[in-house]
Amino acid sequence: MVRPLKVGWAQREYANVRNIIGSPAPDVERVRTDNLFRYPTHALYRVANRLDPLLSNLHWGRRDCDLRHFFNMVSLNRTPWVTTFETALPRWIETRDWATNWGMKLLAGAPCRRLIALSDCAAAFQRAVLSDHPDMAAEIEAKITVLHPPQPLLVDAWPAGILYVADLDAIIDRAAPDLRALEAIARACPGIALWVDAGFAEPAGVAAFLAAGLGRPVIGSESQADAGLVTRLGDRAVFSLDTRGAERLGPAALHDDPALWPPEVIAMTLAQVGAGAGPDLAALGALRARAPDRRLYAAGGVRGPDDLRALRAAGIAGALVASALHDGTLSRATAPDLA
Repeated sequence: MVRPLKVGWAQREYANVRNIIGSPAPDVERVRTDNLFRYPTHALYRVANRLDPLLSNLHWGRRDCDLRHFFNMVSLNRTPWVTTFETALPRWIETRDWATNWGMKLLAGAPCRRLIALSDCAAAFQRAVLSDHPDMAAEIEAKITVLHPPQPLLVDAWPAGILYVADLDAIIDRAAPDLRALEAIARACPGIALWVDAGFAEPAGVAAFLAAGLGRPVIGSESQADAGLVTRLGDRAVFSLDTRGAERLGPAALHDDPALWPPEVIAMTLAQVGAGAGPDLAALGALRARAPDRRLYAAGGVRGPDDLRALRAAGIAGALVASALHDGTLSRATAPDLA
């Protein structure tokens, strides 16, 4: 009897569940694998409230499986590994030159067996990085494969006039937004407005983004030290009122005083994102009662047409939807009355 191939995973976040842990395969046993870098990563976040892009995307642990499958991570181990990625690897590009070169050597090394780009766009980003490392480009290029070639534009699946873009690198690393990526998105989606969440916390950063003319900034409460930026920008920005379960993220004033909010507000319930549990209608109803003159958008938990109908009945102006579009639950065919 042949035993199943033991494939290790390192994180249980949404992207890992969707792309690795939740993907069934015959004769494969998926197991959690050690990662010693998670301890300094968590310690730094607790002490300094920030994630280091190198520590948080690096893996090293004891050999406890036959193959490791990561999402956006790079491994120091000699155990064979593959990684699925959404922009480019290593994720700490442009932070430290020596670290970028080191990361490229890990990608070129024998233990790295495959680099799985989520889309043609992701593969193109990776190849653009390789142009700066010609000595390793051939070895790394041979490992790149595209998971969804060609991936249809989700904006074609639903007649939305607004595309919400979250630059997670900018949010987590407190860096400037990736204007090159945003320009590519704008070119691919003509006539569609962009709402860009890039962890904006300083007036200078917002001013530079607005000068680029790539959309409206989304100002998240969790990134703010006080209410100043939200009130200063007014209707030039969209405000995201961030919560995680019962925890209110960001300054209390931004949660307590709806008079500080601009006309359009996203109720970002982070605990609901990707959970498939449905939107928190009670909490959304309470917010709408407090600010009836604001346009309120639900973010987190929308599973399909029925949830959208419930939100519309509750007077919610719109919703941020991702998973239901990806899996086809929401489409023009399944909800012609909402399209």
